[in-house]
Amino acid sequence: MRRLMLIAATVAFPSLVGAQEDLTLIEQASRCWNVPPQALDEKAVVKFDVDLDASGYVLGISVARYEPKTETGKTIVLSASRAIEQCAPYSVTGAGVHEFSFNTSEFFGAESSIDPFKPLE
Repeated sequence: MRRLMLIAATVAFPSLVGAQEDLTLIEQASRCWNVPPQALDEKAVVKFDVDLDASGYVLGISVARYEPKTETGKTIVLSASRAIEQCAPYSVTGAGVHEFSFNTSEFFGAESSIDPFKPLE
């Protein structure tokens, strides 16, 4: 099954956080996300507010926004939420709410697919 990369994660809490921490959160969460098969043809955007404790464990997750507003959209939300939980603990500089944004539209173009029926050159 294809995996999606998180293409944006913004951290919102009182202290300033470097770009390296943002990248670490993105990479870590993306390794745990198995995209549901019905989502492969959807253009989806999901934005979560994730409350992490000082040790990087998830205290709570709330979906702030998601598109499409369909059953497939809800399935994408649930799978992405599970991925965020499963990848904990995260390496963070302090407790707070972190914003994770998932966007599937850039990962299913023809160029990113491997055609198993094409002969190797």
